[in-house]
Amino acid sequence: MGLSPDALVSQVVIESRWIFPSVLLALVASGMRLRQARSRDPARIAGAMCLFTGLFIAGSATGHLVAVTLKLAWGTLEGSVGGLYAIGVVLAIPSVLLVAHGWRLTQGKGDPGRKVVVLNGLMITALVVTGPRNLPLALPALLTVAYARHRRPAVGRAILVSACVVGALLLAGSFLFFMSGGSFEDFAGLDAP
Repeated sequence: MGLSPDALVSQVVIESRWIFPSVLLALVASGMRLRQARSRDPARIAGAMCLFTGLFIAGSATGHLVAVTLKLAWGTLEGSVGGLYAIGVVLAIPSVLLVAHGWRLTQGKGDPGRKVVVLNGLMITALVVTGPRNLPLALPALLTVAYARHRRPAVGRAILVSACVVGALLLAGSFLFFMSGGSFEDFAGLDAP
């Protein structure tokens, strides 16, 4: 039988329905890219980390923009149309730039220096500007900056392990959120004064 178009659309506009697939896609794609590279040099690892952050936030930003558009079309959108679209665009731009740069780095093209730091810094800034709820989502970008700046192999390994743990926690948390069917507003205490 399946879902009716209205039921399907009503599921798409719930945040919990698109964050988990975004994290999963980001983990799988960045892992596959790193594996295909068959090299563990720091530039390729930094590229895979950029790819993870970029794909995760790009997927989430796309879901946000689709949800805003559908709610606007249905006449159920609450809040400023311009402000809500701005949030999606502010997150989409640096995430797409991160994906492109991460892809290049995993191909062995480029240096994981200043550009990795600048692009991830833009991503962190975009997440902070769009609201305090997004602060935990900035951790992968922050770890990527730390990885790009490290100078000792042991420090690089520790950062990489931390990034893997953060990725696993994001996957687990987003899965629980997905299964709850809730929205950001459903979390107790987030909207408390």
